[in-house]
Amino acid sequence: MVSVQRQINDADSRVVSFADKWKEYRTRRLMFYLSWLVIPTVAGLLESQYLFIFAGLCFIVSTYRFCYWHCPKCHQYYLVKKYRSNFLARKCLNCSLPLWGDK
Repeated sequence: MVSVQRQINDADSRVVSFADKWKEYRTRRLMFYLSWLVIPTVAGLLESQYLFIFAGLCFIVSTYRFCYWHCPKCHQYYLVKKYRSNFLARKCLNCSLPLWGDK
């Protein structure tokens, strides 16, 4: 009885960790797209050289964080496999976990 309860608890914690990982993925993806669209637009409207530098740094950091996010299933990079990357991938390039999947 105790081992069955422990297995159920382990399965529940895995589902929760998948949900947390997907929430983190959404946040990273949002920051990546904002760094492409919003920050350069604002910097262009305000015509500030320092904002362009800030926009460039934001883009570099958000791209790195988005592309090198770890898959919740195989714990390897979700969007990168050896020398190949695809930031529009709908499944993990290593274990084929579908986007937003939990199995």
